[in-house]
Order: sequence, then structure tokens, then C-alpha cells
Amino acid sequence: MAVFKHGIRQLLPQTIKMLSGPGCPVCVTANSDLDKAIALAHLPNVIITTFGDMLRVPGSYSSLQLAKAEGSDVRVVYSVQDALQIAKDNPDKSVIFIGIGFETTAPTIAASIRQAEEEGIDNYYVLPLHKLCPPIMKAILDMGEVRLDGIICPGHVSAIIGSH
Repeated sequence: MAVFKHGIRQLLPQTIKMLSGPGCPVCVTANSDLDKAIALAHLPNVIITTFGDMLRVPGSYSSLQLAKAEGSDVRVVYSVQDALQIAKDNPDKSVIFIGIGFETTAPTIAASIRQAEEEGIDNYYVLPLHKLCPPIMKAILDMGEVRLDGIICPGHVSAIIGSH
């Protein structure tokens, strides 16, 4: 957590207790969602595209990295535009981008879907596995007695969702 990494914790009074929540959206992806991505990777004529941090995350029985080692076409991309280019270059294959992240990654992925439609690229698909912070915060606050005075979200998420 950046609060600890950058020494901010030492600046706070000892009466403030900081608790880290669940980690990145990749780390909290449900096994069932990972299993879907892995199953798609095993289909013929399919290219799975994803960010590198998804490769080693285990599902119930495997991972995308293991699927790749077993012969599935799984490719790491650095942007969703890379995935779209792979779809353009491989019109005979279904190219599936594993959409992962917080609210912040959804707009660029949505734009890639629109671009694919505008350019007539009909072999580009997205498996959306995004995590939304407001429902998570609401679930925590709805649990009954929750003794906290505030929630600090990741900065990039806060910039997108605002303070309300």
C-alpha cells in the first residue's frame, strides 16, 4: 500500500489505524472467472490477449500461463490497442481480450470495442472482469457495525469515481 511504502504512516498520529484492503483487481478475480478465461484459451482458433499480470494467477485447476505452455495461443499485450491489432492481423481467429482492472481501464476497453465495430473487425471480443470500488465499499459499510472513519481508494480510481 502506497501509504506505507512512501512513509505516510509515520506522519499520522498513533490514534489512526490503517488497514489494507484486498489487493489489485487481478488478485481478487474469482476462480470461476479465471476458469472461464482458461477454458476459452483451450478452444480452437482462439487467441487470448491479456496483460502480463494475469498469466500466473491460478484458477481452480490451471492458469493462462499453463494453458500457453500446453499449446494455447495466449499473448501478453501492453495495451488494448495491441489486442485489437492482433485481431486485425488474424481475421481467421477469434481474439479475446481479458478485460481486467478497476473503473479506470473500462473506458479504453470500451473504446476498443467501438473501434472494432467502426472498422468492421468482427473477430474481436472482450471478457470483462472489471472490479468496481463503490459496490465493494457499500458492501463493507452494509455489513453492520463498521467502526471506521474513512476509506482511501487507489488514487487513479478516486480520480474517476470522485468523492461521492
